Amino acid sequence: MINLTLNNRPITIESCQTLSWLLNDLGLKTEGCAVAVNESIIAKSQWQHFTFNDGDSISLFQAIAGG
Repeated sequence: MINLTLNNRPITIESCQTLSWLLNDLGLKTEGCAVAVNESIIAKSQWQHFTFNDGDSISLFQAIAGG
């Protein structure tokens, strides 16, 4: 088991789960979202391959375009 923090809320998942799996499992809408793990943005193209380490902090937020 791996202990994580998602938007300041503790969660626990099985080891070897991917970021894509986690977002899907939680039923989170990912359209227009960005994800940072330990304050580093994870490219959407990497979500299917990105796995977690115990203690990782995940931030999920709406991407906003500015100008």
